[in-house]
Amino acid sequence: MDATISNQVAAQFKALLTESSQKYARLRELPPYGRKHIELHFHEAFNIYSKLWAYQQKYRSHLTEAGLKRWEIGEVASKIGQLYYTYYLRTSEIHFLAEAFTFYNAIYTREYFRDSLDSTPLVIKLLRFYARFILVCILLSRQQMVVQLHSELRSMIEDYMHMLQAQEAREWRLVLREIQSFQHANELLPTMEDPYGAIAFRLSPNLVSGPQPAAFSTEPLHLQEAVITSYYTDQVKFSELPLDAFRMMQALEFDSLNGTSTRVSGLEGTDSPTHVLGESLEDDTVVPANPQKYLVYRPGARELLAVLATACEGLQDRAVLLLYLSANGTSAPGPPPPERSPRGFSDLDQVSGGLQDKVRLASTGAASAVPAAERKGFRDAVFLGTSSAQGKRRQAQSDQYLHVSDLVPLTRKSIFLIVDSDNSAAFGALCGNERGDPAMCLLSPASQPQEFGRPERMGRLFTLFLSSPLIALCYVLGVGHLTRDTFTLLKRTTASIFRKWADALRSTTQTQSPWTRVLDDVFLRQLVMRYLLCKAVFTLHGDYSAVPEYQPQCCPPMPPELAPDSGIILQGIQQISVVVGKRHLFKVAYDSS
Repeated sequence: MDATISNQVAAQFKALLTESSQKYARLRELPPYGRKHIELHFHEAFNIYSKLWAYQQKYRSHLTEAGLKRWEIGEVASKIGQLYYTYYLRTSEIHFLAEAFTFYNAIYTREYFRDSLDSTPLVIKLLRFYARFILVCILLSRQQMVVQLHSELRSMIEDYMHMLQAQEAREWRLVLREIQSFQHANELLPTMEDPYGAIAFRLSPNLVSGPQPAAFSTEPLHLQEAVITSYYTDQVKFSELPLDAFRMMQALEFDSLNGTSTRVSGLEGTDSPTHVLGESLEDDTVVPANPQKYLVYRPGARELLAVLATACEGLQDRAVLLLYLSANGTSAPGPPPPERSPRGFSDLDQVSGGLQDKVRLASTGAASAVPAAERKGFRDAVFLGTSSAQGKRRQAQSDQYLHVSDLVPLTRKSIFLIVDSDNSAAFGALCGNERGDPAMCLLSPASQPQEFGRPERMGRLFTLFLSSPLIALCYVLGVGHLTRDTFTLLKRTTASIFRKWADALRSTTQTQSPWTRVLDDVFLRQLVMRYLLCKAVFTLHGDYSAVPEYQPQCCPPMPPELAPDSGIILQGIQQISVVVGKRHLFKVAYDSS
């Protein structure tokens, strides 16, 4: 009788497993961008996996008797974790990322995949689980967990190398190197003793809690959609997440887990994991939703433009589309310098004055790598290809360059553009050629000082300022570590300075400045304030003030009240440099008192 029941239970479990696999496969077929039908498919997938998980918990003994293995339970839990991670990428809400961690951590601690590793497919399942778990831990800034998992993954790859094919072995060695390089890039940055244990790069909910100030603008804009792409082919990355994209995507999220429990529904009980969909965790109701983000991994120009068009299509009134673009200038990158030499690559020094003919290309070392005919055609673009494409026909390269003029049709909507490139200045030509509201552009310096290492290994310095200004500030000023007290003081001082700068921008005499319209949005306001900090540091720093290539630009220009030599900016730099003990680095007059 028990055997009959077990067989019936196993048959029902198999039916649920088949249906869940079909729902999961349908999700994977959906385009990586756009919102149409997304919610419906995700709810269907979560519902069936919820039933499947509750069913195996209720009838675990019968299923075990019928031959269910522990690794099969682990595979179901892993799929649920992947669902939460994918839904996090779709919604930008880190509650779902924490839910993925809950499932992965339970699989890890209970060793679901370790009971039967006598076949290559099971070994690969275990290795893939570790890689996914490490990625989630990186995104949640669980550094100690990353180190532990990386060490265990290395040992497992060595132990089971004899079971892997040569190509598989090479790929897993590459995964190990990517994780190590990713961690190394973050370890070289200054360390902060944050008393609140905040997640790196994400915004604090304190920025929106408490009494809200009066509106900055009568026609405020808010950030609704963000497209993030980083296309330095030799930059440190893990999986399909380059270092610059990793930092920027977190800069557009609230640290809504700080001070709250990361455990929600999951493996400990029979609660449905779907209850968190579209809901907020306890104590997080004051935190607004994060903007919708699209991470686009090394796209061609046509793919990127398709993503941008889709994002623009869903924009509401007074909503902003943010495009973050990190890519080389008009020439393909050359071979990297020796690992032991922390040199920056040659940069394009470009000045923009119009969409086509007004963009001038200076004859630098990097530009000389491209024939004159090539430079003439692609001098107003960034390069979305590899160095091997240089030998191909020009027609084949048309999808490897994103031109300034390609973005003009998007300006029928409100656009906030961030370009981190040696050719970023060319994109200033977008201003004045819009088809609707004025575009707002934050443009990186043409190059960065060589003493800060190779951007491919450390990430772009401009992006670091926009994503984590305190870390970037200390990095530039040579401050390797901040104690808890100093960090708290610097954080408070910087927040106060940013508020004063925002008030000054709000009160500017340039009443038509589009920059005043974004001040009501927390994310856009912080990006503008961080740009002002970056601009002030490199303009007033004694070692860099005489080098225009090190200074970022914006378009349209900031009002004169926010110029680097204005009183309010000088006062802010004075206060910051005193806190970190680096007064001598700036060409700023200090009060003798």
